[in-house]
Amino acid sequence: MSIWNAGPSANYDAEQIARTSVFIKIQPRDNWKNPINAWIDESDFADCNQAAIWFTGAGLTVIARNGEKLHVTAPGYYLTIGA
Repeated sequence: MSIWNAGPSANYDAEQIARTSVFIKIQPRDNWKNPINAWIDESDFADCNQAAIWFTGAGLTVIARNGEKLHVTAPGYYLTIGA
């Protein structure tokens, strides 16, 4: 085993990849750090919420429901850190 593939950074990298594949569903198209405003499947809420927290520091808020679709928002990275 290579030292470059072991230890805490390997766990971080795996987590980053997993969260990125979910965050793509909700990230703003112009800049991922902007406020989030998206429609997602209800079944994806928990994973999307965790991804939003991972990348922006803020969780999702459900503002509307249409069947099994949820309209979610979040302040995004810039607003969460006070930029």
